[in-house]
Amino acid sequence: MRHVEWFHDHVRIERMLFDGAPFLHDGALEIDAARAGLGLEFRAADAADYAI
Repeated sequence: MRHVEWFHDHVRIERMLFDGAPFLHDGALEIDAARAGLGLEFRAADAADYAI
């Protein structure tokens, strides 16, 4: 992949509410290839405070 839009606020929220979110390492996007799909696992207990 050559271009990814990287929004700071999205990254912050992803790290708060998901395990397995990708991260930047030396300017390259790193993912955990051992995780299925996008590699994200929703942390429902952490998100409960934000429920409407």
